[in-house]
Amino acid sequence: MEFVGQAFRLSHVGLPVATATVFQGLLADHPILINIAQPDRRQMAFCTCIPLDQQRRKTHPVPWIYLSTSKLHRNRANLVQTLHTVQALVRTGCNVLLLIPPVRRGVNVSERLKEMGIDRQLQIKPTSLLHSRWKPVGFLPLCLAMRRRLLTAERVMVRSHYISKALLRHGIPHWFEVHDVEQLRREGYLNKLVAGCKKGIVTRLLPISMAAGEALEQAGAPARRIMVVPCGVEYQRFSSIKAPDIRAMKSPKIMYIGRISMDRGLEIFIHLARQRAGDIYLIGEIENGEELLRREQGIRYISSQPHKYVPSWYEKCDIVLLPYQPILSTSTWFSPLKLFESMAAGRPIVASDLKPIREVLTHGRTGLLVRPDDPEEWLKAVNTLKNHPEMAVALGKRAREVARSYSWDARAMKLLDPVCRTGFQPVTS
Repeated sequence: MEFVGQAFRLSHVGLPVATATVFQGLLADHPILINIAQPDRRQMAFCTCIPLDQQRRKTHPVPWIYLSTSKLHRNRANLVQTLHTVQALVRTGCNVLLLIPPVRRGVNVSERLKEMGIDRQLQIKPTSLLHSRWKPVGFLPLCLAMRRRLLTAERVMVRSHYISKALLRHGIPHWFEVHDVEQLRREGYLNKLVAGCKKGIVTRLLPISMAAGEALEQAGAPARRIMVVPCGVEYQRFSSIKAPDIRAMKSPKIMYIGRISMDRGLEIFIHLARQRAGDIYLIGEIENGEELLRREQGIRYISSQPHKYVPSWYEKCDIVLLPYQPILSTSTWFSPLKLFESMAAGRPIVASDLKPIREVLTHGRTGLLVRPDDPEEWLKAVNTLKNHPEMAVALGKRAREVARSYSWDARAMKLLDPVCRTGFQPVTS
């Protein structure tokens, strides 16, 4: 093992001192023993890695390895995206090993996967190496324990910039899925990421929108290493629900499913409720604005639901609203799951006129796009659908057809197709 006899010096970051702590590196060829001590008052720690089993050697094929920091017990879009991307890759015949943080006590992994709409057996390995406690030291134990396996894996994929930063620091090639370019810039990683691309350590950048891809290229990332892969939808599950009823458009059920907050348009929903535009349903976790929402009698709030039930909720609604506000930190680059899910569900959509959404929806053909922060424009758009129900149903039907190209299976095929790896179309000036 490369690290035998070497010492690694770490700045002390308040972690509890542990001696003879064994990290069972689930992807490592060997368990390792990490001895941590504090030899002086400056609280500097020294970390020595010693193989526990020098004799064991494995010759099995090395799979794709997906390193995720998504927590299995949380209802988050990043977890949905990770699990369904891996499931789609497995459906193509890929051998994918998904590594996740430790699972909270009491959580049944099999049942939890079913709740998330996963119907295929996946190779999932929880490990303490991905616990957030290692973030202050750059996930050093992860890189030491798994280095050999990561270097010999067919492919390594990550979506956490903290993990990408750790792999880059240790020279481990990987694909990095980019969700927020501004965060990379703000935290000082964007320039390092670009340099890693040029060196061939970050072998592929996977921005989730064209807007993010353009920003990466403008930052200096080589176009040949950029491949835009938007988020997706389990198309068969969502497209199999009934189309909306034209007759219901006169008094529609208007729905939003996802995290609820002011920067996701809570004030827009309140305005529509007060104008009695329809029955308003908000389903999800309240991030902020809870007191405001509780006072509003015209809005029906339902707590976050397991993802497997989301299609049935869309079947109960007539119109979907996606009122993302420009102040949402990711609104410049995002690729919302709920956009593709509501499209596949065949529901007429009213959405914010933001650049990443315009990449997917065409105003007047697959949805209606309105100025994000103008409540009256949202009311006008909803009334347009109510007054022209045939047009509303036609918008949903066309959106459903377009959503087919955004299925998780289509996403997996793009990741696998060498023709799609020729790079990003350069931004023209």
